[in-house]
Amino acid sequence: MTRRVPALDLLPFAEKFGITLYDWQASAFGQACERVDGRFRYRLAAVSIARGNGKSFGGAVVGLWRLLTGPRRHDIISVALDFEGARVLLNHAKAIVREHPVLARGVEVSANGLSVPATGSRWTIASAEHTSTRGRHADVIFDEAGWSKSDELYASLLAGQASLEDPFFLIVSTVGRRMAGPLWSVKMLADGGDASVLWWHSGENLSPKVTQDFLERQRRILVPAQYAREHGNVWVDAADSFVTAEQVDRAMSSGWLEQ
Repeated sequence: MTRRVPALDLLPFAEKFGITLYDWQASAFGQACERVDGRFRYRLAAVSIARGNGKSFGGAVVGLWRLLTGPRRHDIISVALDFEGARVLLNHAKAIVREHPVLARGVEVSANGLSVPATGSRWTIASAEHTSTRGRHADVIFDEAGWSKSDELYASLLAGQASLEDPFFLIVSTVGRRMAGPLWSVKMLADGGDASVLWWHSGENLSPKVTQDFLERQRRILVPAQYAREHGNVWVDAADSFVTAEQVDRAMSSGWLEQ
């Protein structure tokens, strides 16, 4: 690979490089990355599904697609709840690159990212500290943002896209404990009719790898609220407690001192 891949949409890109997607992945990420007249239909998109269904793999395909078909010297950032969590999505992308001879020749793999020397484009992971990405103006993939305890990183990354001509921000996550934060914000924007925001959500387990036997075992092990969040992908804040997680967060951050 000596030059930029022609500007393919996401699904033709995956087909070109032999990347197999589940039906739900093709539907969800195909919608999230839809382009109209050469621009993203949605500048902010969230894909939310239960644990173990392949959302991080789908996010990795999106990252590779933008790395190889985006403009020259394109910058992409992946973040998660911590630095090691951000590696999950990146490791999927590295495996895809190594398994395809054309990609392996054209994409350089490093410990914390991928780059394309022919175009100057890069995709790196960053820590959850919002100061780690200030000064960069990049497309963003935020993994497990539903469990983020702070909105600072989300707000900082969004603000960094102000100067981009065609920005794209993708969240891939299960729901978290609190009805607040980045994932909830995307849902509220989409529900409110913002045409530039996509909310794709499923409470079903759509991967063939998630078997009914496994789910039944998890149902016996986990308390109902945990099972509902992890495997039903539904917000059940306070279903197993006297106060909501949001109320606890607010109380603990109010500066009170024990008497």
